[in-house]
Amino acid sequence: MRRLLQLTGLATLAAALMTTSDAVRAQSDDDAKEEVVEEETWITSCGEVAGVCVHAAERRLLGPVETPDRNRPPTVVCVWYPGGQDPGGWDDPDGPVPVAFLNPGSLYTVDCHRVSDGGRVTGYPRNFIYYGGEDVPGEAVSGWDVSQYAVGRLGLQAPVAAVSPPARQMVGVETWLAVTSRLRGYSERSAQAGSVWATVRAFFADATWDLGPHGRLTCTADAARTWNPALSGDRQRSDCTIVFDTGSGPRGLNATVTVRWRIYWLSSEHVGWRRHDDYSLRATVPLDVRDMQAAIR
Repeated sequence: MRRLLQLTGLATLAAALMTTSDAVRAQSDDDAKEEVVEEETWITSCGEVAGVCVHAAERRLLGPVETPDRNRPPTVVCVWYPGGQDPGGWDDPDGPVPVAFLNPGSLYTVDCHRVSDGGRVTGYPRNFIYYGGEDVPGEAVSGWDVSQYAVGRLGLQAPVAAVSPPARQMVGVETWLAVTSRLRGYSERSAQAGSVWATVRAFFADATWDLGPHGRLTCTADAARTWNPALSGDRQRSDCTIVFDTGSGPRGLNATVTVRWRIYWLSSEHVGWRRHDDYSLRATVPLDVRDMQAAIR
């Protein structure tokens, strides 16, 4: 651990070399296209073997920020060891395990120390089964943990659906499907804990309608386009429509619509914007599909 603490200064040097990238550019809300430069250079690795030491911070410090402070020195370092092994420090001949080599489903011991005095963070060492991902379990947080917190602050809205015809859908008649809640134009959000920070952005990807026995329909450009009763049918169109060939029966049909966003993140852990996990929200939409003859009877 003595050598580990000496090497944490590498993160400060790497952070100083970072440049603010405007690699993600949101264009108009109509097409929501983006240009993203994804860099593979990670800067939080420390130690003689890349990826063995991960810079983190104490979870109690995690909170939202308008603009991350990129000049804070590392406050916590975390190292993983084979399952159940008593952490022997950086010079342990059995050695810690590089994060990239962690095996999902296996037992590991993670040990986190404060950089300032070398003391252990409360709750460590900690045994846990690794299920994948890049988070740190317990009272320490990595850039991935911070990015997850920031994603939760994006304010992404659950889908609100608009269907036309609205009250009752007819067999053989084109039904328009749309999402009227906000899909695009969300502001980026940032969060920070100690020296660890992350900024996230959301870009609308698609809206998928699950219509049960009538199949699935994925909509992109026309996902929010609604029928305008003031215009004639030949003056408007949408790719997010369906023509039902059978009715839904007396109980109707509970369709679901799922809106998916692509999330990108910038953080203290790497240079440039990277693809994060996608984020989805869904809603149930009751439909009442009737045969034309039944409708006029």
